[in-house]
Amino acid sequence: MPSLTKLLAAAAAVVALGLPAAQAQDALPDLGGRTIVAVTENAYVPLNFADPASGEGIGFEYDLFNEIAIRLNAEVDWQLASWDVMIQAVRDGQFEVGMDGITINDERKSQIDFSDSYLTSQQLMLVRADEDRFTDAASFAADAANLVGAQAGTTNFYVAVYDVLDGDEANPRIKLFETFGASVQALARAMSIPS
Repeated sequence: MPSLTKLLAAAAAVVALGLPAAQAQDALPDLGGRTIVAVTENAYVPLNFADPASGEGIGFEYDLFNEIAIRLNAEVDWQLASWDVMIQAVRDGQFEVGMDGITINDERKSQIDFSDSYLTSQQLMLVRADEDRFTDAASFAADAANLVGAQAGTTNFYVAVYDVLDGDEANPRIKLFETFGASVQALARAMSIPS
């Protein structure tokens, strides 16, 4: 039988193509109700987060993977873990699938298998609506007073380090946050303080 990664890649492709469930079933294996242990962080709106009313995990990645499981005749056991341990935990077999907006790169490919990409995202800077001290990444980087917030180990962090600043991961201009949402909240608080 093909590996779980290959099965999930095929299922992701079928879901992405928008094939009707009946037609898709002909192209996919039946996992016989098997449970797949998936992990996310619930901290990356709109991909995965906790519903404020119910506390249940919701978002695009929940919807996508739950649909993949239906089409494979499988159940999903959703678990939570912090971003900083997620890839290693998948590598160690604690979880079978990680769903957390994980960017595919060579370093991560050396540690874990990836399905085909199901989402393309761009890295953009969130700034104050009235920001006029800089107009792009280069003019932001040129002013040593400007700080950037990011979650350690994420694509956002590496883009800030290597594409915006000087390549020094310990640069004091980078303020680290436990979650992406916490960095957005810090920016929102800074926006309410007059400059």
